[in-house]
Amino acid sequence: MTSLGMIRSSGIPVSPKRIVDIRAVASNIRHIFGITNHVYCDIVQIMEYFGSDYLPDYGYEIISDTDPVLKGKFAETFPQDKIIRIKESVYNKACEGDGQSRFTIAHELGHLSLGHKEDISFSRQTKDFPKFLEPWRDSEWQADVFAAELLMPYPMVKNMSTQEIIKSCGVSFSAAETRRQKLQQLNWQ
Repeated sequence: MTSLGMIRSSGIPVSPKRIVDIRAVASNIRHIFGITNHVYCDIVQIMEYFGSDYLPDYGYEIISDTDPVLKGKFAETFPQDKIIRIKESVYNKACEGDGQSRFTIAHELGHLSLGHKEDISFSRQTKDFPKFLEPWRDSEWQADVFAAELLMPYPMVKNMSTQEIIKSCGVSFSAAETRRQKLQQLNWQ
């Protein structure tokens, strides 16, 4: 829990995806951006490609923290428009290497990369609204798994300690510890 409240909330139902399938999508993104052999993923640099000749159909917008369009949200994604909106403070912190902010951007990239429905928006909210949805069908769970796989690739971090993951991958303690614990479970390997 942060000062803004719980980060993780249930999403909407999407096509079921297994961890191994999400891992393959994240691995493909790492391949496209030439970071297959690097532990660290510069998520901000990936965003900088949006709108360029390399990814002309994708875009991102930095929204002022005072703009009500992202009130109660860190960021949001509009898959139909291939746009990610990021709160200015989140973007700035990601540029400075803040693990939670980097994870937020990777999470939003997950919504685009995983082909979530194109007629709605997805957002990383600051409050938790509990409801039950099977994880493999939950858009937010899938985007979290994608972010973990992109920023902390399984083959490279599977034998690392929490502190090694934090240092090598530029993620928060919470993300690194969750990743380490999950990778000890057979269904995550």
